[in-house]
Amino acid sequence: LAESEANPDIVADLISALGKFPADQSKPVLVKALARESYRNRIASSAIQALREQGESASASLVVEQLQKNEAKFTSWDFGRGLDSLAYLARHQTDGDREKTRQFIAGYLDHPKETLRRAAIGALGTLEDPRSLGALQTFVDTDHPDLPESKAAEAAIKKLNSEKGQADEV
Repeated sequence: LAESEANPDIVADLISALGKFPADQSKPVLVKALARESYRNRIASSAIQALREQGESASASLVVEQLQKNEAKFTSWDFGRGLDSLAYLARHQTDGDREKTRQFIAGYLDHPKETLRRAAIGALGTLEDPRSLGALQTFVDTDHPDLPESKAAEAAIKKLNSEKGQADEV
């Protein structure tokens, strides 16, 4: 139904619901949806959120490719959600792949749009990579602690620190 429907809003809603289904059945439809043109890339955004719901680390490469190629086609809000979804999917990748994802997300820390800077900060917290602490700390150690970026960085650092597992020797 999602492939034959002409109304992009209906397609986006259908695609969003596919995240609840097993990946072996729904992933081919989601991959096609990533490439489907729509106003403000709403269908691709829904596909990214559905891939996040499925939680397969292997989907991170599909998401990063979509975000790299089509940044300007997304709304700032949806692109920010895409960064967070990418981080969520990449949390359990090998160190090399996770490092590439971390660097991609960190590239948005100095973006001109405040929405994307905050989204990148939050995504680094979602990624759960302690190598992000230095970059996040620069937003906390500022003369303007009330800035949205500072508050987002504090939340991301708390999230990173809370994700640390118990030491093996305990």
